[in-house]
Amino acid sequence: MSLSSQIRFLVFAHVHYPEIWEAMASELASSIKVPFALVVTHCQAHSFIAKPDTPYLSHFQTILVENRGRDVLPFLKALSADLPDIDLALKIHTKRSPHRSDGADWRASMSSSLLTSDEQGLIALQLLEHESRIGLIAPAGHFLSLQGRLTLNRRPMRKMAHVVLGSLPTDLETYRFPAGSMFWFRRSALTPFLKKELEQQFATERGQLDGTAAHAAERLFALVVDSRGLIALGMEAVKPLLAELVRKKHLSSSDIKHLVEERAQTTDNPFVMPLANHWRRYPVLFFIAHLAYVYLPRGVTRILRKLTRRLVQ
Repeated sequence: MSLSSQIRFLVFAHVHYPEIWEAMASELASSIKVPFALVVTHCQAHSFIAKPDTPYLSHFQTILVENRGRDVLPFLKALSADLPDIDLALKIHTKRSPHRSDGADWRASMSSSLLTSDEQGLIALQLLEHESRIGLIAPAGHFLSLQGRLTLNRRPMRKMAHVVLGSLPTDLETYRFPAGSMFWFRRSALTPFLKKELEQQFATERGQLDGTAAHAAERLFALVVDSRGLIALGMEAVKPLLAELVRKKHLSSSDIKHLVEERAQTTDNPFVMPLANHWRRYPVLFFIAHLAYVYLPRGVTRILRKLTRRLVQ
């Protein structure tokens, strides 16, 4: 039997920064020890996209996309492409966050979490294969509450939800989302995002830090999973769930959700900055700061950002 017929999962990678992809390709090669497929979206027509140096790469495909919609619109385009018929998948991207000094560490932390293994292999893959009710798994510490994170995003979320959900739930702030937009998932859980009319919601890139269709989708992925009767969680809950499933053989959905919420509440995210908590307390100031970042010269916004951090500390 060929390796291609044994593919266990797909990796969707958006490569906006080729220099970061080299490290990520190496991470995939060293972490994955089962046959997998890799689908790379990128914006540069003549750029070289390196393949992970591993015998387990059974299918490799590149898709050229325009630089619009951050990593999200390219991901949605890739989901609609002609791909191996495999439901389980991992979404990653060359996250750099140039507005943050710890952007590289943030990306590496998320990748490392999602690729966590034990003696039986990738633990997220084990859970997805063992428990069909799991629809999405975010990095540890990144399954965050929507509470206080809707100031600039409620309007684009409402517009997108009209297409993928029908409407937003009235208790929206009680839900969580996969911050950073990297996660394991079931492709079947995200089929509402395959609707063509979504593409027109993604505007031209202007360096926006929040409030775009990409940010709206990031906050809607877990809601869509939930609407399809599946459960979203963070990597912090994977090992405990696997242990409980071995011990009890079966857990009710309410038991799984209780464990997920308990772990999410007690897992810190070192990349949530004190300044972000400040903005959540003062949403009007956040709105003004966002407009300043988008429309003022970069030199001015750097100075303003440094001054603001000093005032908040």
